[in-house]
Amino acid sequence: MEDYREHVVSTYKTTWLEDDRGQQNILSALDIAAQHQLFALQKKGSCQEILSYIHDCLNSYKNSGPGLLLLSHLIKECSTEVFMENAMTWLRLCTQIIQSYNKAAVHSLACDVCANILSIATSFTDLSREITSSVIPQLLPPLLIANKEWRQFAFICINSCIRNFSGSCGPFKNKIEACVLEDIRTCKPCKAAVVCFSLLARCGGGGNQGVKYTEGWKQQCDQLTDSMSHTLSLLYDGMETDKNLREQCAKLIFTSTVPDSLSERLTNLVGRWKVLCDCLSSLLSESFPAVVNLPIERILGLICRTLSVHGKMLLSRPTTERVILASLIPAVHESALEMLKVLFTCCKGLLIPFTRVISDMISQELSWTKSVDQYGQEKPYGQLRRLVYECVITWCQNLDSNTGITGDDEAQLIHQILHDLTPQMDILKIDSSKSSQKPGADTVLSGKKKKGGYSEISKGISTQRKVDLTANAALVSSGLAALNWLLTTSGSSLGRKALQGIQEFVITTLLTIHQSIMSPPIPYTDSECRQSLYRVLLALSLLTHHTVPPPLQCALGLFRTGLLDTSLKVSSFCIEASRVCEALIHPRVPCLNGPIVCDSLVHIGNQKIRELSNGNTYQSEEDSLVQHEETLPMATFTVLPSSSNISVTDTAKHTVEDEPKSDSWRGRKRSFEETGGHKGNGNSNKQMRVDEVISHNVHNPSTSGSTKPQNFVNNQEHRASDLHDSQRTEAPDDGQHAVIDKDKSSDVSSEEKRDNKMEQDQEASEEDLDIEEEKDSEADVDFVQKTSRENIASLDSIGIVEEDVDIVREGMSPEKEEPRNDSHHSTSFAEQTHLKEKEEIDDMLSSFVDVGPDAD
Repeated sequence: MEDYREHVVSTYKTTWLEDDRGQQNILSALDIAAQHQLFALQKKGSCQEILSYIHDCLNSYKNSGPGLLLLSHLIKECSTEVFMENAMTWLRLCTQIIQSYNKAAVHSLACDVCANILSIATSFTDLSREITSSVIPQLLPPLLIANKEWRQFAFICINSCIRNFSGSCGPFKNKIEACVLEDIRTCKPCKAAVVCFSLLARCGGGGNQGVKYTEGWKQQCDQLTDSMSHTLSLLYDGMETDKNLREQCAKLIFTSTVPDSLSERLTNLVGRWKVLCDCLSSLLSESFPAVVNLPIERILGLICRTLSVHGKMLLSRPTTERVILASLIPAVHESALEMLKVLFTCCKGLLIPFTRVISDMISQELSWTKSVDQYGQEKPYGQLRRLVYECVITWCQNLDSNTGITGDDEAQLIHQILHDLTPQMDILKIDSSKSSQKPGADTVLSGKKKKGGYSEISKGISTQRKVDLTANAALVSSGLAALNWLLTTSGSSLGRKALQGIQEFVITTLLTIHQSIMSPPIPYTDSECRQSLYRVLLALSLLTHHTVPPPLQCALGLFRTGLLDTSLKVSSFCIEASRVCEALIHPRVPCLNGPIVCDSLVHIGNQKIRELSNGNTYQSEEDSLVQHEETLPMATFTVLPSSSNISVTDTAKHTVEDEPKSDSWRGRKRSFEETGGHKGNGNSNKQMRVDEVISHNVHNPSTSGSTKPQNFVNNQEHRASDLHDSQRTEAPDDGQHAVIDKDKSSDVSSEEKRDNKMEQDQEASEEDLDIEEEKDSEADVDFVQKTSRENIASLDSIGIVEEDVDIVREGMSPEKEEPRNDSHHSTSFAEQTHLKEKEEIDDMLSSFVDVGPDAD
């Protein structure tokens, strides 16, 4: 399929580039090319017209600017084949533009294009070899003599040369160093020059395992630290008592003398200190191809030395020099704190032995910068305190829970943070000064009534004032972020009082904001501050502490109210936080597709639930009953609502309906004999087990609400009587229920009467035996009832119902059942009684069950 962009490219040159308005609307043409990715066409020759136009522009002094703009976009989007074929051509054309006399903007564009080409060319071996031998030696000389107008872009191109082709930059190392130092010594160097200084050690070959790189890096680091120590000695002259701090430095970066004027001298030294800190930060943060040894102790010593002199100390004994230095000391401390942040990122766990020193520095810096709040105005030293909080954030992010903030330092740090986070309140004071009246004025006007009322009081109160609604917003946002990371990393080890104070502050502040959601207190009118406050609340909810519980319930209500916030950023975060808290409150559930294996029955009161193998999910009695019914191939029971008799149908599953609780066993036994124990039954081949009848009694829904001991008593009471009564009924062939007429006919012979009399005598003797067995069974039942009243829990562990279900499920008799391993199912007297009665019933009914198809 043909790409639509080919048609756009075919008209792109004539419409936008060769037209008279093309140069004026070159930015519009670039936007169109970027939106459609016109230069990314893979078909060979599709961009040939545009390439030819760019080359013509680069060879022209007048059109070199538009050509460089098009080339910068083409380099980012073009295919690999186009780049390989034209990279050397582009570098040569750009080198010619840099060497020629042209505008500063054109030189800047040419340097930027060269830097991009060099960074991409390192992926191609042949192209890199050609650039090393022919391009770099021609490109560096004009860059080193660049004017101040485009020197920053020249340093960017030099940095690209050193990073990607360091070997070919070795012969130019001294010239590059001189150019960089010249820019640095102005005390206002560009950022690219500072980065170039940190890359000087990579110029030339690295030697065996990068030994030369390591030596060069160490020399630069020593030069920087020596220069910093010398600058501090000049800046703090007469304010430091330790004479050992004044070191003799062999090689310094700043060799010129400082001005004689006091203000100019201190300003120059502060500028030098800031530049040196930037250079050392860049040296530490820049990646290096060899292994180096970091002088952690020396750098931390310089930072401690810098922060030891602060404004409170200087103003304790004010002099002219001390007052001027006190006005410049925040800039000195800011540079030191920025260097400390870089040290955290660079060294990480190597700073664990120095956590105590770092904690003391942070606490000291927050202590002397504390000031009195003024409503609607920025705090003094607000920028400095914000940098301290950023250092705390970086410290926690890199060292996790190894920050070592404990004891007094922990309490002081949290106190300082909460002091900055407290919302500013507008307090009105009434001036009760007396009016300037003459002594006799009261006596003259005593007889007259005063006019004006409360208007005289309101003259001293004015609610109109200049207020910055977002004052200290950056400071509060940084403080909340620092508090959030402290809770996330070290919250579980915080003290009880400190953690309770944080919870109380956060909840109280959010309630205050919710009371005036349309006009929150300063500085929480800023949405970033409100979002950071909700983030701290979420951190408190996720925190696990050994003595202080998380405010989870309060957090849910506050997050729900936060959904009404006017800022979308805040409300969307409250949605996320609410979901997290809800996941903590609601219990976890297993996967829907996970295996469900039933291990044992769990009895809770009158309700049975099945515990699964994972221990987390339970199956209700109804579900287990359905599963049991689906797995048992037995006859189907249908209970008639008009009577307690049961009809049996030839199916593979049974369905239990509502059945009267009384005489339930009697009805089932009678139905059993009617359907399976006499002649003429069409279902004579369907032999019913007593185990199935017991299982049906167990799973009767009408008795599911009763306890197991009562079910057991009811079964024992009716078994003997049901057995005797069930032998006197007979079912006809058609399956209808009927009662057997005892008087068969009047023409029975005397022999048959004699046989009937013998049978009646036998039945009477069996009846007496049944009565005796029933008395014994009732005695056992009384014992079970007495035992259940004393200890119901032990009777619940008998598992009568579970025993019956397991017997039916396994299809075996109680004698063949394997012993249980569960200690809760130990054999008891009631269980033995149940099994004994069941065996006797099986023996007595064996003659009725074993009815063959030829039975008369």
